[in-house]
Amino acid sequence: MATKPIGGYPALTRPLRIGYRAIATSAALLAIWAALILAGIYAPDLVTGSNHEHLQIAALAGWPLAIAASGMVLLASAVSRRTDETVGPWVVFGIAVVLAWVAVLLTSIFAPSMVTGTDPTTIPLAALTAPIFASLVTAFASIYVAGGPAE
Repeated sequence: MATKPIGGYPALTRPLRIGYRAIATSAALLAIWAALILAGIYAPDLVTGSNHEHLQIAALAGWPLAIAASGMVLLASAVSRRTDETVGPWVVFGIAVVLAWVAVLLTSIFAPSMVTGTDPTTIPLAALTAPIFASLVTAFASIYVAGGPAE
């Protein structure tokens, strides 16, 4: 499929193909940050004190874990010895990370909050703990895809 150069630039000899590695990595990163942003906006606030001060705890506590998870995804994509034509491990990796962070989004928003005290202090425990578990799932999926044999 050779074509003539146009305007002095070399011709494209083969079509550009995006591999499964790029698709899985992009989907994972998109899921991590979309879940974190939406959870930060819609998750219930930490309400405390006699004046009922509000603190968006999901937005405050989630971003360091999302940065760590993004680093794990990018590192797994960079050091993996698997080829881009290998469908199975990359599909498992992408689905595991996306499902983990969708679970963060849903539990952060819809899980009930703990209400305690006479001033009622509201503590959204799911918004605090869900990103921890999703980061662990992301780490295990990254180890799975990066640690496999070369194919």
